[in-house]
Amino acid sequence: MDKEDIQEFIRQFTENENLECKIYVLLKDNTLRLLNIDQEDLDQLGLEYSDLLSNKTLTDEYALMNYSVADNRSNCYYIYDLQEYPASLVPLMAMPNEDEIEDFDLSNNSLQDIRATMAVLFDGENTVRMLKYFYSIEVIAIKKSFYLWSMNDRFTRCDQDLLKITPGIDLLFTNGYVIILNSKQFEKNEQLTKIIENEAVRNIENLRRVNLVGNMDEIETLIKSDTKIAKKFVQAVSTSRVLFTGVPIPNIIDFARRKESKIGKLTYTDDGAQITPKSKREIMTMLTLLNNDLLMSELTHDDYIAPAKDLL
Repeated sequence: MDKEDIQEFIRQFTENENLECKIYVLLKDNTLRLLNIDQEDLDQLGLEYSDLLSNKTLTDEYALMNYSVADNRSNCYYIYDLQEYPASLVPLMAMPNEDEIEDFDLSNNSLQDIRATMAVLFDGENTVRMLKYFYSIEVIAIKKSFYLWSMNDRFTRCDQDLLKITPGIDLLFTNGYVIILNSKQFEKNEQLTKIIENEAVRNIENLRRVNLVGNMDEIETLIKSDTKIAKKFVQAVSTSRVLFTGVPIPNIIDFARRKESKIGKLTYTDDGAQITPKSKREIMTMLTLLNNDLLMSELTHDDYIAPAKDLL
């Protein structure tokens, strides 16, 4: 699915004036609960989420790319494409079955048990699910203050905690895809360390096949011990044009030697036929090379480190 496909689907979906809305909460134990909300309020929330969905996606101000090659650029949404999913996302991949999901009940749970809210819009055929991670300020704990509300011109004390629903979208679930709109919140709230490490290990074979690196066992050990390196490894190796467009190994090594003042020094085998990075710094230098991050302007002949780039 590309950006244009998503926009066309969302455009048609949000043009429906009779969207049904349900609001769920995801608890800290990764179970879903349905919020029992008055229909009039649900209808209003449905309108707000529909407008938000349009405003977030029907714009050309963002790029769309796979999460595995995320390069931390601004104004970018990511399609989650790693083989494994965080445990909390698994129950959200399909449309919730209301018959199997209990209502959120304050006698069994507290508002502090909530880790995310999920709005579901349904047009009779398709669903769009919008997850927003929960902030502590969205629960007003009555015990900590004295809250009053007005009823019939008289102020009375509110004796129950309050839940604030602020429409927002950190993750979008639709047509079998998970689209990350807020990568910072996603990475802050999900357990991704082991998933990224496993993805990096799966990509080691891609690098091993081209016979560019002479100490692959050491590389694998370092990847398993450093999530930052593992993430960069997945980004650089999984779709590396340096590796997969047939650039000869001697050309890669010659380029690395000539540009070492720009990207950093690397260690090589005695015959100079392979790279043998010995430290985390050298691995990051190698990944900068494989990700084709060093680019030169034809106009000024200046070199630039450019992790974020689009192939034209």
